[in-house]
Amino acid sequence: MNKKLFAFGAAAGMFTIVSMIIGMEFGNSSVWLGFLLMIIALSCIFVAIKQKRDQELGGLITFKQAFSTGISIALVATGAYVVLWDIYLHITDFKFLDLYAESLIADARANGADDSAIEQLKQNMSKFSEQYYDPMFRLPMTATEIFPIGALITLVSALILKNHTTH
Repeated sequence: MNKKLFAFGAAAGMFTIVSMIIGMEFGNSSVWLGFLLMIIALSCIFVAIKQKRDQELGGLITFKQAFSTGISIALVATGAYVVLWDIYLHITDFKFLDLYAESLIADARANGADDSAIEQLKQNMSKFSEQYYDPMFRLPMTATEIFPIGALITLVSALILKNHTTH
C-alpha cells in the first residue's frame, strides 16, 4: 500500500475517533454527530480516488482500481479508529461503559419507562459491560461502527469516478 493511502486512512480514523472522544469528554456526544464525523473524515476516500485518477493514472481509472484504493483507505481508517478507541478505553479504565449505561437509563426514564423496564435495562447493560471487556467482542464491534461507512463511501466514489475510456 502506498504511503499516501496509508496517510489518508490514518488521518480519517484519527480525526473521527479523536473528535468523538473530545465530544464525550465535554459531554457533547451523539450517535448522529459520530456518524457525521465519520462521513466527513471518510470523504477523503473520494479525494484520494480522484487524485489517483487525475494525477497518477492520466485521468483514467477502472472501478476495480478505484474500489481498491478506497477500500484500502477504509481499512486503514478502521484500524486507526479501533486502536485509538481501545487505547482510550484502557487509559480511562473503561469509563465509557458507565457513561453509556447512564445515558441509556436517562433516555429511558425521559421516555416514561417504568421501574421494571429500567431494571431490565440495567441488567442488559451489566451483561453488555461484561462482554465489552472481552477484546474478541469489543474490537470487531468497534470496527463495525466505521468500516461499513467507509465501504459505502468507497463504493459510491468508485462508481462516480470510474472511467476507463476517453470521451
